Amino acid sequence: MISEERSRSEENLDRTLREAAEGYGDLMAISVVHHVSMKALRSRWMELQIKEQERIKMQEKLSEEAT
Repeated sequence: MISEERSRSEENLDRTLREAAEGYGDLMAISVVHHVSMKALRSRWMELQIKEQERIKMQEKLSEEAT
């Protein structure tokens, strides 16, 4: 149950992080509200960017194979 709540909390934080990453002030607010360091937020943002790039590459590869 606790791991489910933590997972949901992390998903909410990730969604908020994606939406707010364009503004430094927004990241500061997330840091304060969620009690997360700016360093941790930056690291997570980098992870999310890498995952997104991998997802895009996989889609491109699949579309190339389909043609």
